[in-house]
Amino acid sequence: DITGKVRGPLNVGCLLTFAQIILPQLRRRFVDQYTDIEFHQFQRTQTELFEDLRSATLDVALTYDLNLPQDLHFIPLISLPPYALMAVNHPLAKLESVTAKQLVEHPMILLDLPVSSEYFLSFFAKTGQKPRIVERARDMAVMQSLVANGFGYSIANIRPKSDRAPDGKKLRFIPLTGPVRPMNMGLLLPKAAVSSLTVRSFVEHCKKYLVLDAF
Repeated sequence: DITGKVRGPLNVGCLLTFAQIILPQLRRRFVDQYTDIEFHQFQRTQTELFEDLRSATLDVALTYDLNLPQDLHFIPLISLPPYALMAVNHPLAKLESVTAKQLVEHPMILLDLPVSSEYFLSFFAKTGQKPRIVERARDMAVMQSLVANGFGYSIANIRPKSDRAPDGKKLRFIPLTGPVRPMNMGLLLPKAAVSSLTVRSFVEHCKKYLVLDAF
């Protein structure tokens, strides 16, 4: 900070659900611009991100605005609406949009991560019904492959550029409508971290390139 140069270690956490889609591209641009940065990335659940930020294991984290504690500072970057993921031959796959009420009778593959799963299930709580959960997956790629092979639909807020699951089978991404709120993706950091030139530079970098790199 004294030299006015962006340099040194930067430990960046990312929520598991989109770590493979977003952070590597943001990292590539950042380290190309600031060659003296020692960039390290970590994949964590929401709860683990909170713990690692508080212990200073992480300097900053890319995550959603879910159950955020008051002692950490959140900088919103982009709003992401929920989508229903389906195989192309799913009975609802030809619809332009779906509601939780339409989905509730069909088998569901739940992306089962702390805090995130509660958000997905809240859509059905508002209908007074429970979804038919037939499988739970903690990995986005596994969930996509199960969905693409016809084992059920799922819900996510990230829509990758590719419409194919990791095994090559096609997916349909259908907007989920009704009383559902989007999730805001942003940066979470200790309140004192904004005084760091390196952290501030990464925040500004994400504001500039997040949409361009990821969507």
